[in-house]
Parts: sequence; C-alpha cells; structure tokens
Amino acid sequence: MSGHWFQLRFLFRASLFFASISTLNCQEGNADDQFQPDNGYCDLETELAKIIDIKERISFLEYSIRTRIGGDLKVTPKIVNGGGVTFVRWGRTICPENETELVYHGIVAGPKYSDKGGGSEYICLAMPVGPYAYDDAIHEWSSSLSGTEYEIDDNRARDLYGRKMLNHNVPCAVCRSKTRISVLMLPGRSACFDSWITEYTGHLMSAYVKHNQRTNYICVDRDPERITGKGANEDGSLLYPVEVSCGFLPCPPFVNGREVGCAVCTK
Repeated sequence: MSGHWFQLRFLFRASLFFASISTLNCQEGNADDQFQPDNGYCDLETELAKIIDIKERISFLEYSIRTRIGGDLKVTPKIVNGGGVTFVRWGRTICPENETELVYHGIVAGPKYSDKGGGSEYICLAMPVGPYAYDDAIHEWSSSLSGTEYEIDDNRARDLYGRKMLNHNVPCAVCRSKTRISVLMLPGRSACFDSWITEYTGHLMSAYVKHNQRTNYICVDRDPERITGKGANEDGSLLYPVEVSCGFLPCPPFVNGREVGCAVCTK
C-alpha cells in the first residue's frame, strides 16, 4: 500500500510542476488578450487559477488516500492495560470474580411507572458526592427520577430466587473488565457464545406492559440482592420479569409464559 501511495503522490506533484512551467512560459499580453496558440499569449490570471485548483485537488486526493491507508492499516485500537469495557450488573452490589473491578455500586433508578414523559431507561444511580449547583425547591417544569422496586409476587419470587423480593429496592454495580474490550447483553440465553466470557446470567426485566411508562430491557442477576431497609411499597419505578408470548414468537423453541433468560458477555 505504501508503494502505491508514493507513486500516486509523485504523479500528483508532477502534474503541478508541469502546470507551473506552462504558466511561466506564457508571454504577458494585454488585459484583453486571450490564449492564442499561434502567438503564445495567455491570460496569467486564468493560468494561476488553474494552478490553485490543481493544488486543491492534490491536497484533497492526498488526504483521501492517507485516510484510506490509515483505515486499512488500523486493525485494533490501542487499549490501556489491555481492557477497559464497562457494564452494569443489575441487582448486585459486587462485580463478578472474573478479572473485573468495581467502579461503583449504587441504586437502580428510573421513571415513575405512571409518568407519561421523562426518561425511558433504568440507570445505576451513584450516591451524591461532591459540590454542584442545585435548587431544593420542587418545580413543576422538571423531569423526575424514582428508586426502582422489584415487582415479583412472593410465590414467583420463591420459585425463581428462594426468597421474597416484592417492593424491595434494586441495587446495581458498574464493573470494568481489566482484559476485555467488548460487551454484549444477550437476551434469550443463559450462556454466552463460544469465545465470549460469561460475566453473569439472570432474567430479562422491564416495565409492566399496561403502565404508561416504557423502559428498556435489562438483565437482572440470577441471584439478586435487596437494599436493606427498603421494603416499603412506594411504587416509583417498577421492575417486572419478562415472559414469552407465543404467537408473536415461535413456540417451540420458546415456551408460552416462561421467563426470558439473559446473559452479559465480554470479549
């Protein structure tokens, strides 16, 4: 590739050189003279404009080729310390023991279930630290953020997790892989594909289908924690397991009414 680059650059520069020589050979005539091959007169302003145009074309072509070569040679971005990808472990306060480190742990927050506007995603909210500008008054023209509660009835929770989860707030952990650069949330499976590393597995969860507020789907850990002392039914942001609905999905392999599994994978 580099050999072709030097050949093309030589041709471009040669074109500019001969165009310049052609202009120098012109004989300066009167202002009204036009180029006449027989008498050798030419319009110097026109010839200089041609040279400027050639320079601009050469600069553009050089930039295009240099960019193309850079794209061809660029295989993998340089990653500091060999890793750096981050992911959220929903439902837990610790990271997997899989060459990962904890960035922070927090509380899952999102839009209130009855709101028609505002945000539409669950977030891992960090505890407030550090100064910033604020106003503690309640304003009408604002968006809002609520803590997120598990909405899993006791019988179902015992089947899935062996303990009660209803109305408890949901924790979260933001984790960083020390050695991997890609992350994938895999809905529908509880195992990652070959060559991918399983960070954790769990159940796909989201908002209730009949509530006003729509949210994204998140993968909640198969062994979820509960935030201590937060078992009151506050009905802020709510989190429900996702079930399969046959007819819209092929059954088999899916099973009507069964919870959807998920896995978070890195590579």
